Amino acid sequence: MRRHPLASFFLLTYGVTWLLWSPVLLLQLPPFNPATHAPALYVLPGIAIGVTGSAFLMAAVTQGRAGVDRLLQRLVLWRVNLLWYAVAVLLIPLTQLLVAVALGHPEALGALAPKALLLYPAAYAAHFFFGPLFEESGWRGFALPRLQHRYGPLGGTLLLGILWSAWHFFLYVPVWFQAGNIGEGLMGSGLFVLTTTAMSFVFTWLFNNSQASLLLSILLHGSVDGTATYLQVLAEKGIL
Repeated sequence: MRRHPLASFFLLTYGVTWLLWSPVLLLQLPPFNPATHAPALYVLPGIAIGVTGSAFLMAAVTQGRAGVDRLLQRLVLWRVNLLWYAVAVLLIPLTQLLVAVALGHPEALGALAPKALLLYPAAYAAHFFFGPLFEESGWRGFALPRLQHRYGPLGGTLLLGILWSAWHFFLYVPVWFQAGNIGEGLMGSGLFVLTTTAMSFVFTWLFNNSQASLLLSILLHGSVDGTATYLQVLAEKGIL
């Protein structure tokens, strides 16, 4: 584990998470809450133990108590220029709206209406205690600094984006292919890998300009998941 920290981290993360998620698939439980669109509570141990647990275990194995302390300190590193807080919280939702409008969907601006914005905090909170809070210790906390050191920002981010995407497949692939349409399933899988990998470069940009603050990465992750849920809720309510 000390000689191959990155390989050990990813093997642990995938193995522990997928093992803890196995009952979800075997019992054919829905991985998402249909009311909130957030992951169901029974998928949380796979995220918290599989990703966060693996990150702290590997930090302890490779760097001892000092490594664990540094990881904890970066989780609460808040003394960062306010510009990067704005990037973390606002960049993703505003970019998605601008892209939608540019593609010929002006109705997307309805997401900025006061009655719509009142729904955003709940949409943001719905996912916060899953991926945002419990994944970033692993992906950006343990893996990214080592990947950048070995492969540089471009290569390291690209590899992390692909591995981060594939980690979701255990739960997501059955959903994508459940209708029996292989073409749509493959398209959904490919689009997810492309968007998640592209998003990884935003995370790295923020990470490298915010003193490696995991708090900022958590806020950015929250805006990614929260925006997706927000737009789903608005569509269901007929606002968009």
